[in-house]
Amino acid sequence: MTREEKIALINSFCDWRQTIDLGDNLFTPGSEEDTYKKIEAWELKSEIFENIGAWDGCLSFEAEKNKASEVVALDIRKAKGFEIAHEILNSNVKHIEKDIIEAKPEDIGVFDVVLFCGVLYHMKFPFFSLHRVSNLTKLGGTLILETHAIENKSIKIENFPNNQGFYETDCYMLLYPNDELAGDPTNWVGLSVEAIASMLENVGFEVNKIILSQTPDRYTFHATKTKNEIDLKDPNMSGQYYKPMTNL
Repeated sequence: MTREEKIALINSFCDWRQTIDLGDNLFTPGSEEDTYKKIEAWELKSEIFENIGAWDGCLSFEAEKNKASEVVALDIRKAKGFEIAHEILNSNVKHIEKDIIEAKPEDIGVFDVVLFCGVLYHMKFPFFSLHRVSNLTKLGGTLILETHAIENKSIKIENFPNNQGFYETDCYMLLYPNDELAGDPTNWVGLSVEAIASMLENVGFEVNKIILSQTPDRYTFHATKTKNEIDLKDPNMSGQYYKPMTNL
């Protein structure tokens, strides 16, 4: 494909979200910060790599450039930007249209490195989504989770039972029922850093480090899968989650 043909394809789409290096000194005009710059280069080098919430595919294509033997991009739909970049790069990245809540290892496999970037706060069931992420990560594998997080702060709650005014307690999660976070109605929850780390440990990860982004409410968690987590019942609107009595 000539440079002119690449430019024509890039310009045929006006809603790029990520900046992707397409060769010939051409880059997609994404408005978001280059997420892959937050990830250390060695973490993009793996035998089998999965990018959950791939969107335009920036991280997926970077992993492929870094010689990952297999790369899977998972998202609820295939973005037009992904299709264009995939064609220009003549990429072998496999795209799967699926919600992480529905993703199971028997359907899509398990991976050496899993990236879960910019997704957790979109999840109505954030804890269950981390169980799914754990199920898709090999024992000994690496998880990179980048997300919005809140400060663990005290809030006042009225003490109704004894009618004694208010008492203070810690806040580990905020619900965004409308568009309170960044004006986006698809943003559902803000978890504290402590809550996210605790959830990761509960589903089988050991958190190695937590990095604060230049954006004050964004954090990146680096974790290693150290144990197989306890499975959960599949969610449905009337059912409840539970932990079986035996470990897998």
